[in-house]
Amino acid sequence: MRKSFYCICVSIAAILFLHFNAQADPCFKMIDLKSQDDASFFAYSINANGLVVGEQWVAGQSRASLWDPACGMTDIGVLPGAINSVARGINIIGQVVGGCRTDSGNRAFLWDPVNGMRDLGSLPGATHNIAYDINSYGC
Repeated sequence: MRKSFYCICVSIAAILFLHFNAQADPCFKMIDLKSQDDASFFAYSINANGLVVGEQWVAGQSRASLWDPACGMTDIGVLPGAINSVARGINIIGQVVGGCRTDSGNRAFLWDPVNGMRDLGSLPGATHNIAYDINSYGC
């Protein structure tokens, strides 16, 4: 009887320890992604390094943006002649893809910190082109 009581007490102590230890070490952490000039920011993708891409809304226009834990929010721009832009995907090496709206339709882009934003062109006969994701090889 005494041995059973001891086993029950040890089991309860172990369960409580595991329960409180699990609560003290969460798997996820909420971070406030401060945008420029208190603009609205919509996050669409995150990579394993914690870089987040999406769009900021400033004065009624969306701008493709990259949030970096070390540098904060960066507007990554628009293609020449574009009205606005949105970033949809990011890979492990920091390449970003998305789309820019122009008067003649949407254009897909690829952006990286060295080369900036590059037009990916259009599919034949298509006017609504946007890239949603990119793999770790840049494809």
